[in-house]
Amino acid sequence: EARHKNSMAPHAAALAVLTVTLLCTVNAVPVAIAPEAPTKPGCQTCMTMVENMQDMVKSANQTYEETCMKYLDTNVCDKLPADVQDNCKSIVSQEIPDIWEQIINDYLDPKTTCDKLSLCSLEAAPSPDVQCKLCKKAATWLDKNIFEDPDMEAKVAERLKELCSKLSDKGKEIEKKCEDMIDDDVADMMANIGKQLATDLCKDIGACPEPGPKPTPKL
Repeated sequence: EARHKNSMAPHAAALAVLTVTLLCTVNAVPVAIAPEAPTKPGCQTCMTMVENMQDMVKSANQTYEETCMKYLDTNVCDKLPADVQDNCKSIVSQEIPDIWEQIINDYLDPKTTCDKLSLCSLEAAPSPDVQCKLCKKAATWLDKNIFEDPDMEAKVAERLKELCSKLSDKGKEIEKKCEDMIDDDVADMMANIGKQLATDLCKDIGACPEPGPKPTPKL
């Protein structure tokens, strides 16, 4: 009999645990999940505008990516030994589109940019005229806080130096020289792109359309 009671003990314990679990489940109070606050129209307009900026800046064959490629060709590849220059330029043309897209995706974030500009507090969507002014404000902020920021320049330099590792078969001395030239020149490259962005980007994305020709005065 004692042996029978001992064999029943595990089953009784398991049944007790199952009963308690079911009771807890039945009597559990559902927790309401608060809905996410809707994005204000002004903030949504800003984020859409910055997304358009992001797409334009990283688009293949656009001015900004092209500036980066030309800068590397002139300031890095052309300063390497003659037998390495063509290989270097080939690597730049193949690799820069992906590296450039990664850089823009990582550091040009619409929500962060609009928060920094205090544009996510706008209740109403701005008029087209105001959108142009906001775009210019955003472009200037991006120039100063991304393209002319020393910490950002260092991060971009590290990404660009991935190109140099692809020259390692030419010798460590070539790879090191490539890395040193990128460190020396990345600030100027970023500053040039930032100025282009501040000057032209809002026109490029259509936020600030160029005025049409003035009507000819009647005689």
